[in-house]
Amino acid sequence: PLFPSVGQTVPTSYVEVWRLLGAIAEHGSDTKALGALRAGRAWMLGSLGVSSSSSNGTYRTRDELETLWNRHCMETATPKTSWFGDALRDSASMLEALWNEDSQKKQPQTSSSTFGDALRLHEAQGWILTYSRLVYLQPSFIADLMRPLVDHTITGESVESDETVGAITEAGFHGNEVVRCQQELEQYLRLGVLSRRVMRVLWHKLSLAEAHYDNALLMLGKSGVVSCFLKEDGENESWRAVVPSRLPQQPGFGAWPQIETDEVDYELVVTFPSGCPPGIP
Repeated sequence: PLFPSVGQTVPTSYVEVWRLLGAIAEHGSDTKALGALRAGRAWMLGSLGVSSSSSNGTYRTRDELETLWNRHCMETATPKTSWFGDALRDSASMLEALWNEDSQKKQPQTSSSTFGDALRLHEAQGWILTYSRLVYLQPSFIADLMRPLVDHTITGESVESDETVGAITEAGFHGNEVVRCQQELEQYLRLGVLSRRVMRVLWHKLSLAEAHYDNALLMLGKSGVVSCFLKEDGENESWRAVVPSRLPQQPGFGAWPQIETDEVDYELVVTFPSGCPPGIP
C-alpha cells in the first residue's frame, strides 16, 4: 500500500477530504465549499469539468486547507442544542459539555495525519500538485503562471504601447511607478530578470496573491522554467529570479568586464537542480 493506513480500500475520510478540495475548486469560496460538503453536493476534482471550476479556487495554502478540514470535522461533530428548553438551560449546558467531550473522544486522534495522507494520495493520483506550502487544486493554473513568462509575442517595442500601460495600471501602478515598471519590463525582455514589479504586471489577471509569489517561483524553478537565487538583504531574505528562455542569444551585451590580459581567467558555474532548461546548449 502507498501508506500504512491505506489498504485495498480507500478510507471514507480520504474521500471526504477530496470532496472538500473539489468543492473549493468548484465554488472558489471556503464558506460555500463547506456548505456544499455538508449538504452532500460536493464532488471530487475528477468529477469537475473545466467550465465548472472557479478562478478563485485555483490554489490554497496547505495550512488553509487543513484549518478548513478541522473546522468541518468540528462542525459535523458538534450536536445542535436547539432542542434544549429555556427551563433546562443550566442542565443543558452540562449535558452539552459532556456530549462534546464524548464526541471529541470518538473523533479520530489522527485527523492531521489523515488529511496529510489523503492529500499525498490525491497528488499521487495526479489530481493536485503540492509544492512550497501551496496546493494547486487546478493544475491548469500552473500553465497560466508559465504562459506570460515565456510569451515571446511581447517585444521591446510593445513596452510603450497603450495595452502594456493599461496592464501596468491594472496591476496597481500609477504615476512615476508606471515608468519604473516599463524600465524593468524592458530589462526582463532583454535579460530575463524577473522583478517583483514585472511579476505583478504579468500575473495581474491571475488569482495568485503577491504574498505567494516566492512559493510559485520555487515551484517554477523546480520545473526549470525559472532560475531562482536567494538574495540576502539585511535581515530579510528574498528570491531573485531569471527566466532562462529570455536570456540573450548572443553574449557581449555589457554584463561582463572586458579583459585585456591573459593572466586572469573567469569562470561561471550555474547549477540547475532539475536539469538544463530547453534552449540552453
